[in-house]
Amino acid sequence: MDRRDFLKTTATAAVLAGPAAIAARGANDKINIGWIGVGTRGNAGIDWLKKAAPDTVTITAICDTFQGYLARGKDRVQTIWGNTPATYENYHDLLATSSIDAVFIMTPEHLHHDMAIAALRAGKHVYLEKPLAHTIEEGFEMCIRDRFLMMYPAMPAVMDRGNLICDWLRSAPNLRRT
Repeated sequence: MDRRDFLKTTATAAVLAGPAAIAARGANDKINIGWIGVGTRGNAGIDWLKKAAPDTVTITAICDTFQGYLARGKDRVQTIWGNTPATYENYHDLLATSSIDAVFIMTPEHLHHDMAIAALRAGKHVYLEKPLAHTIEEGFEMCIRDRFLMMYPAMPAVMDRGNLICDWLRSAPNLRRT
């Protein structure tokens, strides 16, 4: 499986797992996505999400600090998804929007940790590409958040296989989720 197919499969699985994780959704309701970062990678992601889950989600808001990317992202969502998203320059404002169910964080790596923690604290479900964080401590901070397992549904299986930093997590049983 090449990377492109893996990303499509992962995004589809994450999106399809969302309805089970998001409480009180009606049968015909779509998951409202807030898109943080519509630069090069984020702009491309708008296309693959539409291909992966056109009937399950809708991008209702986008955020970027650069006005050029924000305008391009808004046009892209209008063209691909057929709706006009709300636009934000500050991701905290997007996270404060109660209608947003989940966020895709498609920003430069050094912003992933802080944005993911803010989104989790705001009660949002999170899709985040690698790296999740730059240090073990930052990654562990995300692991102990209540909503982490929804952020990365495959983590229990990865931990059971003993991959990644699981030996370190197992050596600290008082900090591990039960």
